Amino acid sequence: MNRQELLYDYQREAVDKLSNGKILLGAVGSGKSRTALAYYFEKNGGIFRRDGFKKMVNPRNLLIITTPKKRDDGDWVREMLSFRLHPDPKLNYYKNDILIDSWNNIKKYINLSGWDILFDEQHLNGYGAWAKAFLKIAKKNDWIVLTATPGDNYEQYLTIWLANGYFRNASEFYSNHCIMNPYIKFRKIMRYTGTKRLERLKENVLVRMNYTPRNTQHHADIFVDYDVKLYKDAVRRRWDVYKDQPMQSATEMCYVLRKIVNTSEDRIQKLVELTEEHPKSIIFYNFDYERDIIGVSRIAALVRTRAARKEAAHARRGGCLDRVDAVGNLADRGCGGEKGTPEPRCDRAGVSGIYFTERCCARDQRSQGGYQSALGRRRFLDAGKNQSEQQSADRTAAKAQRTHPCGARP
Repeated sequence: MNRQELLYDYQREAVDKLSNGKILLGAVGSGKSRTALAYYFEKNGGIFRRDGFKKMVNPRNLLIITTPKKRDDGDWVREMLSFRLHPDPKLNYYKNDILIDSWNNIKKYINLSGWDILFDEQHLNGYGAWAKAFLKIAKKNDWIVLTATPGDNYEQYLTIWLANGYFRNASEFYSNHCIMNPYIKFRKIMRYTGTKRLERLKENVLVRMNYTPRNTQHHADIFVDYDVKLYKDAVRRRWDVYKDQPMQSATEMCYVLRKIVNTSEDRIQKLVELTEEHPKSIIFYNFDYERDIIGVSRIAALVRTRAARKEAAHARRGGCLDRVDAVGNLADRGCGGEKGTPEPRCDRAGVSGIYFTERCCARDQRSQGGYQSALGRRRFLDAGKNQSEQQSADRTAAKAQRTHPCGARP
């Protein structure tokens, strides 16, 4: 960052390139919100530099259309504080109106005129109600779009091009630049023509942020064992050992096979070791039983870590440790995204900060039950197998009783 700037160099470069109708393209974490606000600030006569801060002169009203989560969490409000802006008129340094709303309510603002509008997280693909409302708003206001994923093909830029007046309507775009598949009833583009012009139009609306993350990724593959015998038996017999019933479809078979692999004791042990080594972790999962295993592995890692510390402390005092009761004294039990629970904030050493990313975490009794189920999985599966074999034997015996001694049916 330049010593005289409140923006990074790539953000300052993007502010200088931005203008009405552009798409601010930046990766996650690049500071698109701050860059867009700096553009709005300087567009209205302000100066946003460390060596000189000049307030805006008669700033235009500002509307920000974003996601419901970012609106409710106040992300934009926090970014505005550096510019002395606030949606609350009592806290706003200026007398202009500032509104922050979600894409779900974009229809409410189709009659606005003379505003500056920031569209965050572009949702303008296709011909839906949002795209139609956006086109009406863009005619009478100044706007820019913020996104990390502007589009995978030229058709997904069509709404932005229409708002900029590059095409009179969608039919002009499709007739001049698209070759359709004639053998199907719905519209399907086979290829594009005039791609040089389309590429030029795309680059004309994009303002790229040359952001390079400072963190470095380290990938490590950890190989674990699973019950190969049970896996092959499930493939051969098509029997769901968890529900004790035949598999009804190929999807159910894949689900069972995945569960056999994901609930192996070796995988649980490796997860406990990783959680113990990295107390603050983010673990992604797909199914509830994986969530239960994650929660119990975390508890086991905390128990082992706390037990080791207590043993070391007692050893220094010449004592011994007979029992560790750490499960009931966890400072942080994790959380999840099913109900919008925020991430845990823990800085104390030895306290896990795992964030369950799919659903809310299980209760203690449920987690302990899941752990016992995972540890006793083999016994459960053997019991199911024995039960199925017993049922097969009973059916054979019943069939034998219904036949005559000579082998013919009655």
